[in-house]
Amino acid sequence: MKYHLALTVKEMIWRLLRFFGWEISDVPRMTVLLYHSISESDDSFAVSPAAFEEQMKYIRRYLDVVPLARAFEHAAGKPVERDSVAVTFDDGYRDFIEHAQPILLRHRIPATLFVLASEPDRRDLGNEHPLVAPADIPNLDRSLVDIGSHALTHRKLSKIPIEEARAELIDSREKIQAAYGATPAYLAYPKGSFNDEVKEAARSAGYAGAVSVIQRTVHEADDPYALPRVQVDRDTTYRIFGAKLTIAADWYYFLWTVLRRPRKK
Repeated sequence: MKYHLALTVKEMIWRLLRFFGWEISDVPRMTVLLYHSISESDDSFAVSPAAFEEQMKYIRRYLDVVPLARAFEHAAGKPVERDSVAVTFDDGYRDFIEHAQPILLRHRIPATLFVLASEPDRRDLGNEHPLVAPADIPNLDRSLVDIGSHALTHRKLSKIPIEEARAELIDSREKIQAAYGATPAYLAYPKGSFNDEVKEAARSAGYAGAVSVIQRTVHEADDPYALPRVQVDRDTTYRIFGAKLTIAADWYYFLWTVLRRPRKK
């Protein structure tokens, strides 16, 4: 009961933000979506295959669907001409192949799958979902799916010694290249954990850019080693999903940061 009430309130907030932003949102926006598991799991980060398909139909119908590289171009000063969206997945769960990939292929939607290069600590990852393994690699359709790095073992890179963080970034890039036959251009920070040292380590390791979990749309002049993404999870209803692809995402993020700001004593 409490969960459904909270979800209803959340949907009302998103709808209001979208409504008030409708008339002033005249600049084409670039959004990078962040998914994790596509499954019937009760994991809060999971999205059901049915909901995922409806979301992919929505973006194919109403937006320009682009590769992740286009979001980095937008941040670098080459703005999109229409509202655009790129699709990404963190952790590299096997259900991507089972459930997400067929839907992506059906609607011809490119995606970036950020994979772990080694077995993570499951307590740190927070679930027991099977991960993509070397035996699964032939089942990945590389015509639409680009492989990125999610580091080596899913540790929070800003919480470990910087030398260990550098090793995570370098080793994962090399192992992914060996396994998948392509060097990953982009990195997704595990759990969104990064700082200036970690960003510099990613740059030094050879990554062209990195994505974060900063929950807003991509703006021109955004840091290419901390590109924002908008998360889609179990609580993202169809109406909330539509709102997250508008200026409402930026306003929601602003409100969230204000509410989380420490109060002065």
